Amino acid sequence: AFRGSAYALADQEDRLWRLVRRKYLQGNYVTQLEWLSHGWLDDRTAYLRIRAMAAFSLYERAGPLEELPRLDAAMERIVEDVAEAERLVIDLRYNSGGEDLLARRIAEYFTDQPRHAYSKAARVGDEHSDPVRFRIEPAGEKVFKRPIVVLVNGATVSAAEIFLLCMEALPHVRFVGESSAGAYSDMLGKRLPNGWTFWLSNEVYFNHQGQVYEGRGQPPDIEAPLTREDLETGRDVALETAMALED
Repeated sequence: AFRGSAYALADQEDRLWRLVRRKYLQGNYVTQLEWLSHGWLDDRTAYLRIRAMAAFSLYERAGPLEELPRLDAAMERIVEDVAEAERLVIDLRYNSGGEDLLARRIAEYFTDQPRHAYSKAARVGDEHSDPVRFRIEPAGEKVFKRPIVVLVNGATVSAAEIFLLCMEALPHVRFVGESSAGAYSDMLGKRLPNGWTFWLSNEVYFNHQGQVYEGRGQPPDIEAPLTREDLETGRDVALETAMALED
């Protein structure tokens, strides 16, 4: 794997996306709300790229509840367009996060029944609060419930990792790539007497089985790291690994 500054990560993301479009996507693809792109990898396999878990609204300062209608409209089109696919690859690499609510909502288009997704507890002094449980429910009558492979790397972070927690609870989902960033907690803001503001990571997230991935990230089911050499020679090993998997 290779990482670096925000500029370097943006360059890596751009190069990878150009490679996927040039070499792997067949025919036209559709981009909605800037962050969601979908198309086909072959006759059996659909592809969905999710770049962020926010900014789906036309309004710059919209909150997550205001974002939901546009996100739902986009996801309904995606599910309809890929309905005939035998499997789906979701590319979550370089997803910088956003809103937990929106991450859960996207995951709800891939479950056909209510499921416990994860829990979280906040630091209170030397103790933690009682965990709060979160679950996902089907977004509607039309959801995608065939095999799904999620591509992950070390720049999959924050609310994107909440999406991973939700997807991990589904029996038809596997992860390919690298461990995610391991930065799950919301930020607790504090102000110093001199007016400076700082933020703390004060929460612990538990997956549906009670495991904690903070600091180490969501582990992949199959390791397929992205290297500079592969990118320079025009190979996306993680995507190729996902496409070669038996359902």
